[in-house]
Amino acid sequence: MDQTDIPVWKTDMIFFLLLLLPIPLFFRYIKKHVFSKNPPLPPGPFSWPIIGNIHQMGRELHSILANLARVHGPLMSLQLGTQTIIVASSPAAAREFLRPMTKFCQAGRFHMPLQS
Repeated sequence: MDQTDIPVWKTDMIFFLLLLLPIPLFFRYIKKHVFSKNPPLPPGPFSWPIIGNIHQMGRELHSILANLARVHGPLMSLQLGTQTIIVASSPAAAREFLRPMTKFCQAGRFHMPLQS
């Protein structure tokens, strides 16, 4: 037996392991994307994995956001580092976005009794 000869059982095991490796990754993808309870985000520009869209921001942030709104619409999502930001760039989009939150704003302040 030469050293270049690999036993058949070793090649079969390697093939079997390579065949089984994508199965947990597939189920993880399905769990993360299909069964996610988070609503889908509005459209936005492509973001890099760690820095997000920070590389697109500059000195004149208002003009950059206006240009992005022309491309992606009045309601868009940006990734600034690890934080996801929703930007409403028109009064109608802001009104529609903030409408569900009015009941929390009208409820008044929450007062907690002081303990002595």
